[in-house]
Amino acid sequence: MTIDTPCIGLCSTVYGDDICRGCQRTFQEVIDWNGLGLLERQMIWDRLNSQAQEDLNNLKSFKNLSGQVRVIDEQKFAEALIKYHVIQTPKHSQAFLILLLLRQAAGEISDGSEIGLEINNLDFPLP
Repeated sequence: MTIDTPCIGLCSTVYGDDICRGCQRTFQEVIDWNGLGLLERQMIWDRLNSQAQEDLNNLKSFKNLSGQVRVIDEQKFAEALIKYHVIQTPKHSQAFLILLLLRQAAGEISDGSEIGLEINNLDFPLP
């Protein structure tokens, strides 16, 4: 069985946030999710994955990274996703998973290679 929800188990809409800090859906999208059709859900997935790529690009610009944040070791990356309890589905883009992993592991890593990532000129831990 495949999970068909962007939820990553860190919902902040229950505390009054308009946008969930975990999955980035709006409060209304979280409430309506189970009643949405496939096309509506896919549109939300597309927006979330596109936003994750934009956020990753902005992180690179903000931190003045000279290279790309990218996966260099698939095995370490997969192990880190499990270790840091990053819930993933087949519809999460790699950019989305990278952002989630960076958020989860930020205080515990000193180098991106520990989690299978190449990250140039990024100070750890992340704020």
